[in-house]
Amino acid sequence: MSINTNKNEKQQQKNLFFYWLPNITKMGQNVFVHSIRYLIVISSLISFTLVSANTTSFSLTIICMVEGSNGNITQEELQGKNTAYFKRLAYSTTERNSLFSAAALGSIISGLAITSLIGRFGLRNVLSAYGFLSGLTALALPLAAATGFIPMFIIRMLQGSAGPAQYVMIGTVARDWAPRKSIGSYLMLLSSHFQFGRVVGLPLSSIFCSPTLGWPLLYILLGSLTIISFMFFFTIFRERPEIHPLITRVELQKLGIKPLSEKLVTITTDTTEEETSKNQSIPYKSIVGDCVVWLVLLTYWSDEIGFEMLGQFGPTYLNQVLGIDIRTTGIISATTYLLSVGVKVLAGWIYTHLPLKGERARINIFTALTQIGMSSCFILLALLPLAKWVPLWSVQLVYTLINLFCGLDFLGVIRCSQRISQQFSHVLMAWNSMISSITILLLPLFVTLIAPYNLIHEWSRIYIIIGIFQLIMMTFFFIFCDTKPRDWTITSNNITTNSSEEEEETSE
Repeated sequence: MSINTNKNEKQQQKNLFFYWLPNITKMGQNVFVHSIRYLIVISSLISFTLVSANTTSFSLTIICMVEGSNGNITQEELQGKNTAYFKRLAYSTTERNSLFSAAALGSIISGLAITSLIGRFGLRNVLSAYGFLSGLTALALPLAAATGFIPMFIIRMLQGSAGPAQYVMIGTVARDWAPRKSIGSYLMLLSSHFQFGRVVGLPLSSIFCSPTLGWPLLYILLGSLTIISFMFFFTIFRERPEIHPLITRVELQKLGIKPLSEKLVTITTDTTEEETSKNQSIPYKSIVGDCVVWLVLLTYWSDEIGFEMLGQFGPTYLNQVLGIDIRTTGIISATTYLLSVGVKVLAGWIYTHLPLKGERARINIFTALTQIGMSSCFILLALLPLAKWVPLWSVQLVYTLINLFCGLDFLGVIRCSQRISQQFSHVLMAWNSMISSITILLLPLFVTLIAPYNLIHEWSRIYIIIGIFQLIMMTFFFIFCDTKPRDWTITSNNITTNSSEEEEETSE
């Protein structure tokens, strides 16, 4: 590739409108010089927060639908309005559970396909496509609900298909756009979009479940914002720092990455987006046959059961089992997730500054905090409501603590998953997403089997089972798990792994 060609390509990139974004005003001039990674992280966080909100809002708006009303208004108030539209939204228990399962089913199917799609079309195109799909399905959801159950089921499947993209985004952006010493902080910040999605979606759901607004307007708002955010995401995002047209040599040094001119492999800016994922074939056979991979996946499953139990059935538990009204339920749930975001950001800083050599000790510490904290709280949540003298606020406090501990798993199990898989981290992240979807799919059956009547003592059995399972998986993780890159990650032409990370792995 000639020097003149490089200059022409750079000039063409400068003509793109986003090149001038940092220079719109004099005050904003040079804001993003040497800091494109921050713009990438902010764009990813906002965009996928909206994707999460599109899906999770359903856990509260479904209460409005099932009740045949817009929230807590009376049947008399409802009859005074044109209710033909709302009557179509009264689902049976079976149909309601099926709609939850539809999103999980769509995520599982998408999880099977996303690695192949990335290999064919490139990470940037695939993530953006899933984001646009999430926005479009949110816009279409009210119309599908008014049409009938089958269209609603299909829309929910399409909505859930964006799930694997959220996990892939976390793993790849933290791996490629974070300085080596700050990967923990980036992981926690990016994974906070799950909590931010609920912080945005749940309060808005409780507000829009009113006779003056109506839940359909919520999805129109979220869908529109999602499409706008992903237009910017597609414009600014690049799969690797060294191919970004706005990246500087100074910022590449901060990331520990060599410029393209110093690479041994010739890569052109026009083809890298698709070629990056094609450079290496994925060793599926070696990955599937690795016991450490299975141990990491199973440990993550134990965490995910707790997270999804609260995310999917938390509002139901607060509203229908503990008797808290729907508006307070939305506020409690949102406050819980907002606190979780603060804890995750603080935990990321602590992870980075712990005076420990290597990451295995850090990973073990945060895995222990996650597993012991969650299991203890689940057991408390099982026992406290059975004691009639215990105040309700103590149960709400334990409910909140579970979410706080659950958010730490990205510095434990997920970070371990990322380290052992290296350049193939998007594969394990997609599988983690499938585990999440399978959990969502199976949880309604599990809850129906153990707690068919929504009684407190039935839910206590559920929480005790979850707590014990988490303790068992933590024990196996500490005994058998390893955090070093696996043999199937070692290749002769790896151009994506951070050089400083390789040195640390060798020293460990």
